[in-house]
Amino acid sequence: MARTLLVGALVCLALALASAAGAQDPRNDPATRKEYSLNIDKQELTEALEQLYDQTGVFYGYSPETKEEEQKVVGPLKGKFTIEQALTELLQSTGLTYAWTNSKTISIVRAPPPPRKPSAAPPAKTPRNAQVSARRATAQEELQDDLLYTVITERQRFRLLDDGVAPIVLLDREAIERSGVTSISDLLKYVPQQPYLRPDGARSSGAQYAELRGLGADTTLVLITGHRAFASASSFVVNAFDLNTIPLSAVERVELKFDSTSVQHGMDAIGGVLNIVLRDEIRRPGLQVHYGSAEGGGSQVQTAASIGYVRDTVRGALMLDYSSTQPLLGDQRALWADQDYRRYGSIDQRSVNSSPGNVTGLPQLGNLPGLSSPIAAIPETIAGDHTALSEFIPGQRNYESLLQYNPIVPATTRASVVANGQVQLVPTDLVASAELIFVDRSVRAPTAPPLVPGLPVPMTNPFNPFHVPVFVNNLLEGMARQEQNVDSTLTRGTASLHAKTATWDWDLSLLRSEEDAELRLENTVDFARLMQVLANPDPSQTLDLFRPGPAASQEILDSLVAPPIVNRYAVDATQVSGFASGRVMELPGGLLTALIGGEWRKESAQFFPAVDSFEREVGSGFVELKMPIVGTDMHVPALRELTLTAGGRLDKYSDFGQIFNPQFGLRWLPYKDLALHASLGRSFRAPSMYELYLPRQASLPIFQVTDPRRGGATSTVSLLTGGNAELDPTRGKSLTAGLVFTPEAVPPLEVFARYWHVTMDNRITLLQPSLVLANEDLFPERVIRGAPTAVDVAAGLPGAVTQIDISRMNFGGLTTSGIDLGLRYEFESSFGELAANAVATWIGEYETIDVPATPAVDRVNLANEVGTITKWRAVGGLDWDRGPVSATMHVRYIPSYDDTRGGVRNGRHIGAQTFVDLQTAFDLGGLDRNSAFLRGTEITAGASNLLDEQPQFAEVAGAVGYDMSQGDLKGRFWYVRLGKTF
Repeated sequence: MARTLLVGALVCLALALASAAGAQDPRNDPATRKEYSLNIDKQELTEALEQLYDQTGVFYGYSPETKEEEQKVVGPLKGKFTIEQALTELLQSTGLTYAWTNSKTISIVRAPPPPRKPSAAPPAKTPRNAQVSARRATAQEELQDDLLYTVITERQRFRLLDDGVAPIVLLDREAIERSGVTSISDLLKYVPQQPYLRPDGARSSGAQYAELRGLGADTTLVLITGHRAFASASSFVVNAFDLNTIPLSAVERVELKFDSTSVQHGMDAIGGVLNIVLRDEIRRPGLQVHYGSAEGGGSQVQTAASIGYVRDTVRGALMLDYSSTQPLLGDQRALWADQDYRRYGSIDQRSVNSSPGNVTGLPQLGNLPGLSSPIAAIPETIAGDHTALSEFIPGQRNYESLLQYNPIVPATTRASVVANGQVQLVPTDLVASAELIFVDRSVRAPTAPPLVPGLPVPMTNPFNPFHVPVFVNNLLEGMARQEQNVDSTLTRGTASLHAKTATWDWDLSLLRSEEDAELRLENTVDFARLMQVLANPDPSQTLDLFRPGPAASQEILDSLVAPPIVNRYAVDATQVSGFASGRVMELPGGLLTALIGGEWRKESAQFFPAVDSFEREVGSGFVELKMPIVGTDMHVPALRELTLTAGGRLDKYSDFGQIFNPQFGLRWLPYKDLALHASLGRSFRAPSMYELYLPRQASLPIFQVTDPRRGGATSTVSLLTGGNAELDPTRGKSLTAGLVFTPEAVPPLEVFARYWHVTMDNRITLLQPSLVLANEDLFPERVIRGAPTAVDVAAGLPGAVTQIDISRMNFGGLTTSGIDLGLRYEFESSFGELAANAVATWIGEYETIDVPATPAVDRVNLANEVGTITKWRAVGGLDWDRGPVSATMHVRYIPSYDDTRGGVRNGRHIGAQTFVDLQTAFDLGGLDRNSAFLRGTEITAGASNLLDEQPQFAEVAGAVGYDMSQGDLKGRFWYVRLGKTF
């Protein structure tokens, strides 16, 4: 079935291409020829244009210059018209005209645009779904003579120099709505350059990160409307911004730039840049309700309301969003309900910390007194009030699947307010804008009930039938389940001034961001109190761990609960930035343009309960030149247009000194249908304040490790974590080269290909305990051992490990390269409008050095707990529109790859996976265009992972039982959505 669907999607693409040959006139956009039945009353211009949009679905961009212009009465218009005919009639007395931007968008302008030099980039097309190709982010630039319209519509801080050198993948509002997803992170599953995504419950904070090219969550620079997003307080450990912070209902589009050259925003974008552009133009109030659920739980309710103001030189938008998600627990999926993986030919991963529990004798005493084995299982039922010695089951153990208590989807609530506004202070000269984001988020992640992890029960315990100290593993029934809770609050505001002169644009902005997070671990056991109670000889004041069921009265059990373990993080940042961009001089090939700017920011962080506060200041200056070497007016054969971009950025850190990084770009148009581009640059990532300054602390000795120097014996150790003030920056280099083919003879067709190569040196890496022990000679100062016993000395063994230092350090490198491919085609047929597309990323190499002084390891198609890099990923999509009905299907494909155990191939193969997502939408307003009740009402239904593709068993993640970077136990998720604009 999966292969059939994939083949079907490819056949759709082939049919789409084949139909191009039969098009009547491919140079004419179908939207300019389609006739609509229109019924527009005589009314003000803006109202008439809104009716035109309601009745055709064609978007328009229009910024009234005066109130009189906006209130100009036009119409009526009744009958069958094309869009061009309708606009000609409506605008004939207004002094306005129009221009097509693409098949779904028209710009209303006050005068025909002046003659311009031909653009160096192929015409931009607004994408219709979440599978879109690389394209310029500055579509409509030819029409942008009005400053306020430019700022509101594009909000591109560096539009003059971000033109065509590094193509951008754009996921616009229509793509978002057609995808059916409710988070930015889910949107990235349609981007093959994001090689993996974690399930919702993979992190207790519920956080999701952009990890472009698989280079790590801390290597993708996230922007919000062109301004830096700082590491989330709840994700400060990994130095990354949590994408789930921003409500998707407030997002206008998501822009992705995959090369690591970012002079404008900062050179720490080793993996690329993700820009979240918020909605800032809402012409009609709207309300949306979304409900979805998976089998067995994980239901989600989301409501969003939006309202805007558009008048003369003032615009504003306000968006409110509230979402609530109920948990989906592991006992709802067979893989976690039963962790005995012997049914898959693997090992039993259930825990001996079970209910009923297990008893183990002291090693030096041999068998348990009165039994024939040193181990015994506590029976599930007993004859009396207490377990008799004869009722124990020698030589056996009880087991518990602890992951059945863990959340596949955690319980989450989020309330958000997003507001922004723009005011044109001086006509065509100065625009002031502001943006405010407030988000309050709470994540509840329950885990197993408190455990007794093999603690000694003394002979003084009145319920100890062995009358000698023994070890007991147990799950304390009757106690509330442990829970990891994360509460965070983000307040973020920006204020900007944008000025425009005849030849230069000027921008000055102030950003302030504050976020607090509290991480609480509740219902844990106070082990000191537990040991005290176990030694109490009073039967009414102690625990009976040797029987099934609750071990004591509720009062005694409640007394064992430790105070919540609370960690608080507070992060805030202030940033001031400014730039000027514009024309420098006329060259034979065209205009030489420049971008000159700088920024200053101050970041601070506080860690509680350590009550330490740290600060960092960064000052930066950057310059970028765009030099047209050859222009179309020069008529140079085979060159046509050739543009060079060169720039550099100097960053000075208060705790690191300064560093300079250059970047270069080249764009060549050998002929008008083909654009070739290349970029080369250096980048770096400074250690975060968390990585540098977090106070060092040791955990409780509860972690089980295997010691290779003691013959694989198991030891219980504590882990030492915290900052490392000796860390150096990670450095990166990137090379990108590609082409975009947009044949004029087939306007809806677009094909792109891109080669990329990225290297990282001196990476900042969090060590794994197993890695440290397996290479102890390389990390002698990080392994602490106790004194060897007499038995150890006789056997020639070192003392047992008691502590391992896993704090971060600089070592190793990473090299990866590959090719991105994409194709898109739109066409009309007798059964509706169709748009087909396919994108894929092929990974040629992904080599890492994970152990100092060792050869690089090729991780392509090899399961890895950090994140699996498959040889390639592909996504295909098909959109269909016919009148008020539309549908979208996506097919996501992941090929097979090798499983691992402990980082080594185990002979298993994880089979290929195919995910099908389907959504249908019905515009109820299309039933009756004159009905005010139905107008603007749309109902949508769909399913993600329609075929309920469940992850296959794998050993890569040990007890988890599957590769969490490529699968999700949530399975099929269906949803319905009702939207209304007023």
